[in-house]
Amino acid sequence: MNNSSLLSPESVTLVDANVFISIGNPGRSKHHRFRQTVRRAGVTLLVPARVEEEIEQGGVKPALERAQDEGWAKAVAAPTVYHSKAITAQAIVRRAIASKSASKDE
Repeated sequence: MNNSSLLSPESVTLVDANVFISIGNPGRSKHHRFRQTVRRAGVTLLVPARVEEEIEQGGVKPALERAQDEGWAKAVAAPTVYHSKAITAQAIVRRAIASKSASKDE
């Protein structure tokens, strides 16, 4: 499965703070590559309001602000995580982040 197949405008793409913390602020190559991938896929990342605080604490608020300004991320009310599909989705995201984080930014 290639990276472009993981993101689709037909799917809800809910993200947590780890996504923004791992890509860093604008100016980093990881941020640039992620931004290009998301924009190319035509998706809008949904960021739960409580995650915004974690992003700020992680020092990457400029990354979120830029994404919101450019229209590829927006704040939403936090969903309730109790459904088995939501739990499965969390596990998939954690594995994907872990596999991508293994190769450090140049």
